Amino acid sequence: MTIFKTAVQLLIRHKVYFIVYVMAVGAVGLFMVVGQTATPGAGDLNRVVPTVGVIDRDQSQLSTALTAFLADQATLVTLDDSRAALQQAAEQNNPTYSAIIPAGFEADFLAAVTSGAGLPVIETVSSYNVTEAYMADELVNGFLSAVQAAAVAQPGAPLATLLDQAAAAAGRTTDATVVSLGAAESGERVGSLLLWCTYALTAGVGTLVGLIAAGFRRGELGQRNLVAPVRPRTMSLQVAAGCAVAAVATTAWIVLLMCLPPIGGLDLLAETPGVFGLLVVDVLVYSLVCTAFGFLLAQTGWGLAGINGAANIVGLGCYFLGGVGLQLTSSLSTVAHFLPTYWYGDGLMALTEASALTGGVLGRYGRDLAIQCLFAAALAAVGLVVGRVRRTSASEAGNAAVMEAELA
Repeated sequence: MTIFKTAVQLLIRHKVYFIVYVMAVGAVGLFMVVGQTATPGAGDLNRVVPTVGVIDRDQSQLSTALTAFLADQATLVTLDDSRAALQQAAEQNNPTYSAIIPAGFEADFLAAVTSGAGLPVIETVSSYNVTEAYMADELVNGFLSAVQAAAVAQPGAPLATLLDQAAAAAGRTTDATVVSLGAAESGERVGSLLLWCTYALTAGVGTLVGLIAAGFRRGELGQRNLVAPVRPRTMSLQVAAGCAVAAVATTAWIVLLMCLPPIGGLDLLAETPGVFGLLVVDVLVYSLVCTAFGFLLAQTGWGLAGINGAANIVGLGCYFLGGVGLQLTSSLSTVAHFLPTYWYGDGLMALTEASALTGGVLGRYGRDLAIQCLFAAALAAVGLVVGRVRRTSASEAGNAAVMEAELA
C-alpha cells in the first residue's frame, strides 16, 4: 500500500490541475447550462404594461377611442403638447412611448379605408426602453388595423359601432401556463453538462494520470522503485489504483454538479433512476479512456509541460471534433467516428433523448460503451509499446533528468 499512498501523494501535489481542469471547468459548464436551459416560472410570465402618452390634436371620435383603448391596455400619462415635454419624456422614460395624433386624422383615415389607399401615419417618440415602446406601437397599430378591418367588412356601419368592435378585438388576451417537462427537462440539462465536461475529463484525467504514472518511472522515486522488494505486477496494480483515484475523483465531482438543484440530477434520479445510473456509467467508462490516454502520455517520457500541453490539445480537439463543441458536417462526422468523444456523447444522447429504456436505446448505449472500451484498450496497448521502445532507447537518462526537474 506504500506505492498506492505515494501515488495519491503525487495526485495531491499536483492538485492545481484538478482544481483548474476539473473543478473550475465543470463549474463554468454548470453556469452555462443553467443560463442556456433556464425555464421561466409563473412569476416570469407577468404581463409587461408599457407607459404611453397621447397628444390628441384631432379631438375626433377615432382619436378619443384610440386614447381610451390605450388607457385600458397600458398606463396612460398626461403629456403637454410641446417639443420640450416630448424630449423630457424620452430622456426620463416617462412615458416610454408618445403618440401624436395629427389634426384631421379621422377624416384621412376613413378616406383611406374607403379608397384603399395607405393609412395616415401617427407620429411617435420613443425612449431608450425599446421593448416597451415596441409593445405600445403594436397596441396602436393593432387597434387601427382592427378599425380598418371592421370598416371594410361592414361598409356604412356607424363609426361608434366599428370602434367598439375594434377595441374588443384588439384587446383580447391569451392566458399562459408554465408546464414543467419533469425528467425530460432534467435529462436535457444533465446531458448538456456531461457533454461540456468532455474537456474536463480528457485534459484533467489525462494530465493527472500522466503525471502520476510518469512520476514512478523518473527521478529519485523511479530509482527507489527499481530496487524496491516489490513484484512488478504488484507495483503496477498499486500505481493503477492511484491513477484510478484521479479518474474516480473527477467523475465524483461531475456527478456532484449533476445533482445540484439548477441541473436537476436528483429529479432525474427520482423519476428515472435507471437513466441516471447509466449516465454515470458512461462517464466512468469515458474516464477509463482518459486514464489510458494519460498512461500513454506517461510512456512518452515528456516532462510536466509536455504532458500538460498534450492533454490540453487533445482535450480541445476531442471537444470540438467529437461533435460536442461543433455542429458536425458530413466530413467532420467521418472524423468524429474515430474519436472516443463521439461515442461518449452518443451514449449520453441515447439516454437523455429517449422517452423510455427500450431495447433499441439500450442496444445503442451498449454499443457506445463497447467502442469506448476498445479505445481504452487501444490507447493502453500503444502506451505499452511506446514504453517498451523508450526503455531500450539511449535517451532514457536525459529524459529522466528532465522529468525529475519538472516534477520537483
